[in-house]
Amino acid sequence: MSKKFNSRSVRQYRKFDIEFKKKVVSEYEKGTFSPTQISRMYDLHVSVLYKWVYKFSNVSEKHYRIVEKHESPTEKLKQYENRIAELERTLGQKQMLIDFYLKMIDLAEEDLKVDIKKNIGSKLSSGLDKTTHK
Repeated sequence: MSKKFNSRSVRQYRKFDIEFKKKVVSEYEKGTFSPTQISRMYDLHVSVLYKWVYKFSNVSEKHYRIVEKHESPTEKLKQYENRIAELERTLGQKQMLIDFYLKMIDLAEEDLKVDIKKNIGSKLSSGLDKTTHK
């Protein structure tokens, strides 16, 4: 007599070698990724990750709560304000550079008596005709 199993109820268990577990724990200890991100990357449950951390970590010990620091809204706001200030400085520098280039073009036009700036509606030269000086 054969039994039929519901395909959802049968769970296939995976086994991981110790080197893999230590690699995952070292990624956790570096702090680059959150436990949730690590568990998603390796298709693990977070509780499995914490078991491995307690077992293989040099830093964490069992029966100690691991507290993750989440950025407070004020810290995040301060980071955004600093980023905005940095971007505004960069924008100001670029605008000064554009103004400098435009002034150099104007001076070159006056000195060489050649229209360097092209009007939008003007026909582009093919490069074969002679240019005339004013």
